[in-house]
Amino acid sequence: MNRRRFLAASALGVATTTAGCSTAGGRTELGVDEAVLDDDGMEKHLYFRDGDERIGVVSLDQLYEQSSPTAPFRFRLHLQHGSGAGGAEDESVIERFRFDLRTPVTSVDPPAEVYLQAPSGGRWPDFTFEEVENFWTRIEADGTDEVGVGTMTLSLFVDPLSLPADELGVRATVDLAEHGFGGTNYRLEANARFEPVVEGE
Repeated sequence: MNRRRFLAASALGVATTTAGCSTAGGRTELGVDEAVLDDDGMEKHLYFRDGDERIGVVSLDQLYEQSSPTAPFRFRLHLQHGSGAGGAEDESVIERFRFDLRTPVTSVDPPAEVYLQAPSGGRWPDFTFEEVENFWTRIEADGTDEVGVGTMTLSLFVDPLSLPADELGVRATVDLAEHGFGGTNYRLEANARFEPVVEGE
């Protein structure tokens, strides 16, 4: 049974990879250079740099506090890159992304339901939105050049089942390409954990 649902209406320690490593496809692979909590723990920003140049930022954003550890909450994934990342001079485009999410991370029982709100802002390619190994929810799209020029946002709704959502695991892979002659192709990779904020705790 497919336990993941797509909403058609508008409705974390960090493991890093070696920065500057080149992948088989000719991309420079970057891991998380810095992870910063903001807004009293409601936001977590994962920064990717190539030397002194900021290439991209993946932000994990809880929109409001949970009323209890088993209460549903809204969550967003933001992708900023190029000049929009606040550091790089070169414009870039997101060519592909993949996010895997799971909560509770360490449970052997079925985790929370994850819902995806249909994104706006251009013509999006078809999504892969499915359950993969060990109850991870995968959100993946290829050929996102048309919608990948500016900041990209994916809006989610996380609904815990019987177990508290005390930790949300996020595995991210984002392929970027800089515009212009001599631009660099990048692959940003992260394995992060986000602790949802509960009201009164």
